[in-house]
Amino acid sequence: MKRNENSPTVVVGIPARMGSSRFPGKPLCDILGISMIEHVYKRCKLSDSVGLRPGG
Repeated sequence: MKRNENSPTVVVGIPARMGSSRFPGKPLCDILGISMIEHVYKRCKLSDSVGLRPGG
């Protein structure tokens, strides 16, 4: 569904726990040369419903 001027903006929060007991530092783990959290961020940006604030 394409976003139009009447569509609500969705704000996304990406949880990133660095102190996990099973995998400390998981959000910064390198996957194909990109950190895991950057992969998630890029996937969120692909959504037409997600609004990005300036600088984001």
